[in-house]
Amino acid sequence: MDNVATLVNSFDGLYDATPLTAVELCEQCRALVFAMTELANPIAKELLNSILWERIDQLYQTLTALDVDPQARFSVLM
Repeated sequence: MDNVATLVNSFDGLYDATPLTAVELCEQCRALVFAMTELANPIAKELLNSILWERIDQLYQTLTALDVDPQARFSVLM
């Protein structure tokens, strides 16, 4: 059990639990799409695609949580 505690403590500070903003999520989606277009490995593309869909869902949830006009939600990303 001490080994697990030592391992957990060695990663202390590497993970930031701060929620991402809509702009940050959009930037991550763009980077994932770019990476997918540049890769030739189908397994890597499939993994990035899975991560992309998670980020798109997070982006959707973030944008729908905003109390603004539906048309104005996407102006946050511009």
